[in-house]
Amino acid sequence: MTLKIDRARAWIRLSGKFRSEHLDQVKAEIELCESPAVLDLEELELIDVEAVRFLNASEENGVLVLHCSP
Repeated sequence: MTLKIDRARAWIRLSGKFRSEHLDQVKAEIELCESPAVLDLEELELIDVEAVRFLNASEENGVLVLHCSP
């Protein structure tokens, strides 16, 4: 399974496997969002290390990340 991205205004739901090759797609979706963007990770099955680094940087830039394990 690959990554599925669903966006509604500022809410982005990610499901499937989030890997480094998806970073540009997710960044583009965040840029289209009304501020502040919200990333919902509840339906993710796998996240690679580069995606985790991206999520940490996104949080530092004001993106709200929901349903993320510590």
